[in-house]
Amino acid sequence: MSTPIAVSIVTSSRRRPRSLVRVLQRSIAHRGDADYAVNFSVCVPPIFGDLDVSDLVEFVEVNRVLGAQKFQLYVGSAGRRIVPCLREYARRGIIDIQPWTLPSDIARAIHNHGQILATTECLYRMMYQTKYLVIQNLNQFVVPMRSDGWPSMLNSINNNMRAESDRVVSYMIHLSKTVFPNESSKIFKFHVEQQRCRKSI
Repeated sequence: MSTPIAVSIVTSSRRRPRSLVRVLQRSIAHRGDADYAVNFSVCVPPIFGDLDVSDLVEFVEVNRVLGAQKFQLYVGSAGRRIVPCLREYARRGIIDIQPWTLPSDIARAIHNHGQILATTECLYRMMYQTKYLVIQNLNQFVVPMRSDGWPSMLNSINNNMRAESDRVVSYMIHLSKTVFPNESSKIFKFHVEQQRCRKSI
């Protein structure tokens, strides 16, 4: 069997693919943390609609304080006000913008602009580039309650585990919704880490 070069979604086996996602051939051999370009990356599912620049800046900068180094944003449509901000972050190498447009017939049949598809693509895109991948929306924040950032939070979790941290595949953070009104009465939704964390091993 030949090695695939690209994948696509079609509604029928007789339809010709219109959008191809290239398959990157990389070695699965991994020698340690030094092989990763960054420690923490954030994947943001498809963005649609007219967003506020302050929301984007807040999302990026708060997550950078917590430990994020790289962001993958899947952009379906963005308002004119936010595009220069996205381009500036991209110019600085902080954000990678992935255009996200589904064919109309697929868009009608798939849930929420293909959010699961985008996050899966992000997982495979980043699997050899980042040690940890955090998947969250622009209105979500994973804020440690007992640590000053993500690295120290995971160190604390790993130190309290019975299994070796190298065997952990993923961490599931239990989130609680806390609402904070700001000066202009706009509501921000913060997802805050609870005291307990389930770990998938």
